[in-house]
Amino acid sequence: MKSDFNRLRDLRDRVITLTEVQQDKVAPTKAMYYAHDKFHLKDGSAYDMTDLAHNQLAGWLKRELGVSGKGNWYNGLRQHGLLEDVVNPMLSKSKRKQLLRVRNPITLDGVEHGSTLRALLSDSYNASLDNIFLLHAIIPALTKLVNERPEVDMDVKVGVLTETNMYIQVFFGGLQREIHRQAGHDTNAKIDVVAPSLTFRNSEVGVGSLDIRFGVFRHVCSNMLIAQPLFKQAHRGAKLQSHTDYKIYSDDTNRKRMIAKQGEIYDTVIDMTTDATADKMASMISDATADEVRVDEIQTYTQRCPLNADELKQVEHNMVRVDDFSRWGLINGLTSMSQDITSKDRQYDIERCAGDLLDKQVFETLKKSPVLTA
Repeated sequence: MKSDFNRLRDLRDRVITLTEVQQDKVAPTKAMYYAHDKFHLKDGSAYDMTDLAHNQLAGWLKRELGVSGKGNWYNGLRQHGLLEDVVNPMLSKSKRKQLLRVRNPITLDGVEHGSTLRALLSDSYNASLDNIFLLHAIIPALTKLVNERPEVDMDVKVGVLTETNMYIQVFFGGLQREIHRQAGHDTNAKIDVVAPSLTFRNSEVGVGSLDIRFGVFRHVCSNMLIAQPLFKQAHRGAKLQSHTDYKIYSDDTNRKRMIAKQGEIYDTVIDMTTDATADKMASMISDATADEVRVDEIQTYTQRCPLNADELKQVEHNMVRVDDFSRWGLINGLTSMSQDITSKDRQYDIERCAGDLLDKQVFETLKKSPVLTA
């Protein structure tokens, strides 16, 4: 994954800037309505909608109407100007409350953004587990690690902020290992130098939990794969309470619980920065060099993150280019291909798919479940 920020501090500053113009409101659905491609509250506020907010409104509407399937009916109604005729009666009839995560007007990088509905969520969504919280937890933890264990040689590779997720990736050069091939003409040939890594991901808008995953940083190309989950915290909490203007009350209890999580995050980082962890990583990669993968099996092994025709072709090209048709060669083919993808969220999915293949059990399970093509 390619970084958007040169320093973790720059990422933090951007998150602070965004946090200052973000606001949460909880309101009964009968106080909401949709008109002229904007989402409105009856207090007079109106918001542009992100694509995600439209998707979440579509999901809410499907549940209320009892509609199944993945049809494009929502966009069809929207394009023909009929959406409000369907949405508004359902909003006025429902007895639910919803959390609106909104962003007030702001200018970023010279571009003006108006009032925007970022997400439409349940009123039990944990609104305190935001990016700013994660940064307040992880930056002190990483700083403490650098001060107390300089020998692990920690470096920040990635700081990324998308409309839906924040990503931070770090690796530990002081724990690097040389990988030797377990099959082929020269079983003692050094083929790679790798180091343990950690990827932190969080979503403020309902597309995923706060999670920390172990991974591998490959020195030769600076690519990274994302493997097993180490820490996960879902964005669920008690029902949010609001004032008459729909602004939510401060939930001090919930915030105190989140502060307590900071210690757990630090413990996770410490537990994964050991020689034992690095040795286990090297062993798993070494085993992966012994498993053969045919070109016609690539689609089978990547079915957890289906690739389009161009992506499949690029992975095959990457494997051919370095003449490596092992499980490790497929993993590297995926991470290399991901660097050419524009969407950072998609890059993450591909790197996680590659990391899944480092698990021998996952590899064998996928092998027994070939993809059926038309």
